[in-house]
Amino acid sequence: MRAFDWRTGWGGAPARYGVQLVEDFLGQPPPASTDPLRALFRSETLANFNPRGSHFDGFVARLSECAGPPGANPLVTTSVTQPRTRLLKAIYSREQQLAIVHTLYRSSEDYFLSAVQRFGEHYRSDLLTPCWDKFRHMIGTWLMRFRDPASVDEREWIAIVLASPHGSSSQAPCVSIAT
Repeated sequence: MRAFDWRTGWGGAPARYGVQLVEDFLGQPPPASTDPLRALFRSETLANFNPRGSHFDGFVARLSECAGPPGANPLVTTSVTQPRTRLLKAIYSREQQLAIVHTLYRSSEDYFLSAVQRFGEHYRSDLLTPCWDKFRHMIGTWLMRFRDPASVDEREWIAIVLASPHGSSSQAPCVSIAT
């Protein structure tokens, strides 16, 4: 089956829900007692979150489970034959989505704070960019899996084909999934 660029395919970007989820998370005002470095990290991460670039290059094929004969297991996957392809279930639970975003964000934020403590406040600008960029890198493929909880009945699976590390081809790949 043909895979599409996950930022633009199907008329509306399928990752739009996930992008909005992350932007909403980052846009929440921090408590007044928040460490100024944490507040700086949050504002810089939001300002630079734009989901473009190599962390977000990939293609997807969308599959839905369907009802079969009684006792049949819909979409039983035994192998994925395309290199650099992952077949993963969509995540519909908003609580689970936010927990993932929070965990990935917090690990990047904590790393930034520990790096500033280790190397000194005068290096904070040098440390800020790689740390918020690390969050962008970690959240990239998760965005494609986040789905609106109202669409849980779709029971979607996503075949994610990561872009070649050498950027050798911009042509959409075909995904082969053995079932």
